[in-house]
Amino acid sequence: MQLCHSGARGAPEVIPCRTRPETLEIGRHSSGPEPDVTKLRMIMMPALALVALTACTVDTDVARERNEERRMRDMRIQSDESFFDLFRNRGNPEIGIQVNRYLWQASLDTLSFLPLAAVDPFSGIIETGMGSVNGAPYRVTVYISSPALDAVSLKVAAFRGSVPVGAAENAQLENAILTRARQLRIAASQR
Repeated sequence: MQLCHSGARGAPEVIPCRTRPETLEIGRHSSGPEPDVTKLRMIMMPALALVALTACTVDTDVARERNEERRMRDMRIQSDESFFDLFRNRGNPEIGIQVNRYLWQASLDTLSFLPLAAVDPFSGIIETGMGSVNGAPYRVTVYISSPALDAVSLKVAAFRGSVPVGAAENAQLENAILTRARQLRIAASQR
């Protein structure tokens, strides 16, 4: 309560001052009590978050189902397809192997007397296991580096045991593979 002094002579008289009714009680207005905003926020914020998360979950599930269907459709293999279709010029030209098919087949034909240890048509590497040539252990690695039917595209490394053979013997193997590749190409063009 606020105290006021009267302006009378003599001893000051203390009387309560009149104040407006709005200032007597803090938080009271003429229209009634103010709603409790914090309680409203505590109720509405989790409810809004729940609605937002539910909407995200539905969209995520639908997107996940669509992606799964698309993936399954892309992965389907038709029954008439095989590994050898990679060497044929069928379907999508973007899918295939970036090695010359004639060099590849000629390498396999020429080295057919040796067992195959590793064959990777995607990188163009053919590696044979140890075989026997004239009673000595022998193995060969062939690397086909480009799709061109060219001597530059072919690299051959032959070994007797663990020792590399001479350049002349490597050149003989390369020439044998290139000759066979030319034969295969001529035969394919006459069909």
